[in-house]
This record gives sequence, C-alpha cells and structure tokens, in this order.
Amino acid sequence: MFLLAGAAVALPVFLHLLRRNPREPRGFPTLRFLKSVSVRETKRHRLRRWLVMALRCLVLLLLAAAFARPYLPRFTTDKGRVVVIAIDNSMSMRVAGRWDKLREWAIGQAGKGDPGDRIGLLMMNPQPAWLKNPNTDWDGTLLALREMKPGFTSTRYAPPLALAADILSRLPAKKKELIWMADQQRKGWQGADFSKKLPDGVSVKFPDPQPAPGHQAAINNAEWDTTPGSRGVTVSIRSYSVSPDTRKLTLVSGSRTIASRTIQLTPGTVSRFSLPAKEEDESSALPLRVEMDPDDLPADDVAYLVRDESHKLAVMLDEMPAGKEKTDYPGIALEASLRHPTEPISVGPLPQNDWPVTSVAVLRNPDSFRNPALRNLDQFLNRGGKAMIFLDGSAAKSDWLRGKHVEIAGRDSAESLRDWAEEHPLIAPFAKLSLLPLLDLKFSKCWSMNGNALIPLASWSDNSPGIAEMRVEAGKVLLFGFEPGRESTTWPLRPSFVPFLHQAVVTLGQTTAPAKTWKVGESIPLDGEGTWKAVDVPTPSPDLKVNGSVKPMAPGIYEFLNGSKKELFAVNITPEESDLQPWTDGHPWLEMVSPQTKTGETDVRKPLPPEESERQSPLWWWLLAAAILALLAEMTLANRTSA
Repeated sequence: MFLLAGAAVALPVFLHLLRRNPREPRGFPTLRFLKSVSVRETKRHRLRRWLVMALRCLVLLLLAAAFARPYLPRFTTDKGRVVVIAIDNSMSMRVAGRWDKLREWAIGQAGKGDPGDRIGLLMMNPQPAWLKNPNTDWDGTLLALREMKPGFTSTRYAPPLALAADILSRLPAKKKELIWMADQQRKGWQGADFSKKLPDGVSVKFPDPQPAPGHQAAINNAEWDTTPGSRGVTVSIRSYSVSPDTRKLTLVSGSRTIASRTIQLTPGTVSRFSLPAKEEDESSALPLRVEMDPDDLPADDVAYLVRDESHKLAVMLDEMPAGKEKTDYPGIALEASLRHPTEPISVGPLPQNDWPVTSVAVLRNPDSFRNPALRNLDQFLNRGGKAMIFLDGSAAKSDWLRGKHVEIAGRDSAESLRDWAEEHPLIAPFAKLSLLPLLDLKFSKCWSMNGNALIPLASWSDNSPGIAEMRVEAGKVLLFGFEPGRESTTWPLRPSFVPFLHQAVVTLGQTTAPAKTWKVGESIPLDGEGTWKAVDVPTPSPDLKVNGSVKPMAPGIYEFLNGSKKELFAVNITPEESDLQPWTDGHPWLEMVSPQTKTGETDVRKPLPPEESERQSPLWWWLLAAAILALLAEMTLANRTSA
C-alpha cells in the first residue's frame, strides 16, 4: 500500500506541465539588444526546472519506498536441539512401576542439554496441554517431570502425537526430537491413522509396549440394588488376569466397614456380586465406597457411590420430520417407559428457549440443527447437556457434525450392526442376558461416521461406527447411524427397540441427574455459585470456588455447598482405561515418521521470516536519509531557479 502511494510522483510532473502554458507575446522595442542574453538564460532556467521536478519526484518515491520497509533476504542455519517429551499421564500409567520406568527412560533419552538447547513437556490427557513450553531450563524442566504424577483419565494417542510433531516442525533447530513417554496401550491407539505421516524433520523415539500386568481386575460399576425386597449394593467386576483370582470385596463408609466378602473372579469375564447393607446405610446423606484388595493397578479397585433419591428423568423430544412416515416410533417407545418400575421418565417437547441441562434431548428433525433451535442445542451442550441424535443424511445435521470434526457417509448396501461394546453402560444390561436380539437387526438405509472424537459402541461391516458416543464441549452426544423408522430399519417393530431406547436415555441421564455416578473428566453442572470440597478422595484436593459447573480430575466423593444447600457427588474412573492390553500387532507408529526426516548431521540453510530479515537489514533508514538529501538539494535548486 505504501508503494502504491508512490503514484503521487505524478503531482510535481503535472504542476511542471502547467507552467509550460504559452503566454501572449508583447513587443517591447527597447529590450531588443537583450534578446541574445534572454535566450541563454531561458535555456539555463529550463534545465534547472527539470532538475527540480526530478528531485521532487525522487523525494516522493524515496518516502514511499522507505515507508514500505524493504529488506534484503537473510538466511540462517538451524543450530542446537529442541526436545519435546509427550507424557501419557493417563490412569494406565499407575500400574506398579510403570510410571517410574518410562519416566527414567524418557529422561535418559533426553540426555544433557547444551547451552541454547530447549526442552518442553506436553501432557496428553485429558487434552494435549503444555506442562512446560520449550525452554532453555533443561534441568528445571526435567525436575518438573520427576515431580509429576499420572492422573485418572483415558488416553487417545493420535491428537497429542500430531500436535507435538507439528509444533516441533515449526521450531528452529538442527535436531528436533519427540520422546514418546507412553505405555503403548491398545486402547490409546484406537482410531489412529498410521498411514498419515508426521512433518519432515521430526524424529520420534518410541518405547516398547509395556506388558499387561498379571494381576489385574477392575470395578466397572457399583450401584444400589433396586431388586424389590433387596437392600445393598451390586458390584460389577471384570478380571483381566490370565488365571482365576480370589479377591476380597468390602463396602465401606468412611472408616467403618459395612459388609465384606471373598469373591472368585474368572479370567476375561465380568462378574456381579452383592454386598448387603442396613437400612440406615442407605441414607441419601451417607456416601459409600466399594473396595477390593489392591492389585497391580489399585486405582480401579475402588468405586464411590451415593444414594440416589427417586426421580423421573426428563426427556425432550423434537417433532417428527416433515414428509416422513406418520408413526412416531421413538415417541411410542419413550411413552412406554413412563411407568418404568426403577427408571421412570417423563417426555415433553423441546422448549422454545433454553433447554434444561438436567434433561436428555432426543433429536431426529433436521430443523433442530437450524437456528433458533441450533443456538439452543449448542448452548445446551456447552453447559453439559446430553443429546441422542438419529442421522438421516440431511445437510443441516452433516454440517453441524462436520463442525465437530465428524464426517458422515451414506452406505449403499443392507447392513447389520456388529462388534457391540459389551462393557459400555448402554450395552452391558443386554450383554448380561444376550446380544442376539441386537445382532439380528437389519438396516436398508444407514450412514457411517468417521472422527477421532468418536467412541464406537457398534460397527457396520467395514468396522466404521454405526452407533457412537462423543464429547461436545462439556456435553455428551449419542449418535445413531440410521433413522428410527421402517423406511430405514425394522428395528422399531422388534421387542428390543423399546428397552434399548429407554436404556439409551437412562445411560445419558445418569451423567446428568444430581446424585448419580459421574466419571473423571466430565463437566458436572451445578446450581449456581458455591464451594466444591473433596470428602473422600485418594489424593488431597483443595477446596474450590466454582460457578455453574466443575470438572473433577480424580475419583472420589465430593460435596457442593451453596449457602445452606449441600449436594453429594460420586465420581468414578472410566472403565475402558482398566483394559491394559498392550499393542501387539507390530510397531505401526514407526511408519508415521517421515522418511525425509533429517538426521541432524548436515546444516540446513533456510530463509528467515520477513520480520527478522527486515530487522537485520533496515534499508528504510537509508531511503529516508536519501529522501532528506534529495529534499535539501531540491530546496536549494528551487530557490536559485526562482531567483
């Protein structure tokens, strides 16, 4: 834009041409003897005027060029070393000795830093985040790693690997190293695209996968026994050991033991056990804890629960899409659950304004993904709401999901659902009896989903998710890759449809209603501003001032105080992180490292950024000085010409 201002050079040219207008000659006889002198002086003045015009043009051009800040390209040779240690701080790293072993391996790989070398620490969970940005304090950064402890969340390796490699590729250094401090858990690599290459110039050091512990079982779920006439707690435990195991199961309130029993666990199976409790132990104000004697991963040997008061889960159902079949199968199925003996629900339409965050939204209509309903949906999920969405291939739903990094693709052939996630709370009640009613379902019109944030609950024939769960801000969404009508499937006519839909809204509602069991890392909506206190947690936790929501990062019993109102919340770990099965199908992550990665033995000459080049070669000073000199010359010559 400053160079365009150089067009002002036309102004002195225009003014100069104006002065060339001829004047009417007048005869003046007494000056006829001065004619020859006048001719000589006229030629000399004409030459000076041309020089004055040229100097004025030069001044304007030099000023325009100076303000444009030109520079000479400068080059640099990358030197030194930059290291990023990506830390798997998930719960699986709490296996006895695993954290210390991998931490010492990572520190050994980092080695000693020379003056000017930089090192950074990137935590993988719950979202990739810097513990230490790349800096020159080598010893201080490694000390921070030694003082760090793993958390209680689950791992997904693909996002932090891509982020760390991308950041490294942008940093100036001769050697760029990514040290991958992870146990290579199979669950962590789920959904990773091993064919996608990392940026050139980044070398990655991967450890060997850590073996699965020989003594490992996990409490998947603990809930109050709702069987009529029963009183106590039902505990679901999965054994990951290779041989039968004998464990001790205990129900505890504070330091008081309520019940205890010895249990037998079968390898690779989920077993359910009951612990009796007295009537006074079922008070809603009494938090409880279920414990097993510790194994190689003690973190999943404890579960917390509080007594849930009877309530009806509110379900918001949108209108039937226009032009579809008239029978509202989801509405009929939900109405059949209004008087459920243990989990009753209530059904109503979507509100015109804010959607209550303690309700579950069931969405089928594309209009629910257009404003103003779309604004309500986004606000609802941002505040921790839960939604169930049936796909229909509409542009509105596809665009909304694309904004959440999920792509939808229609399927041409008839399909069935397979690979059901048997341990998920939605599927577990059916898996306990039989999955056959779910394996025999047929779909003539359906859609598959693709996205790193998806957790598959059931898949189509090509292993793409047909039913999946995903996080959207603080909320949760359950996606169904089909429409709930006979045009797409005969499932609504099957006996399994009503209990499945009821279980789906209840599973979502259990992470919404107060006094239910929450998971580590979930955003808990709270009633206003208050104090969040840890009542019974494995590690000390300070009191927090919170407003509207809180996201606990450790399991335990927590208390929310809002004036005189007090609520208890039980927070437990996610069951999928207890599966410590390592990756056993080779080392496909090595194929992600670009073959063009430089070894660091040769210097690479690369141009500096324009700002740095301009700083090192400030030509505008010289242009400005030349403009000043030209202006002084113009003033001197112009004065002589005028005289």
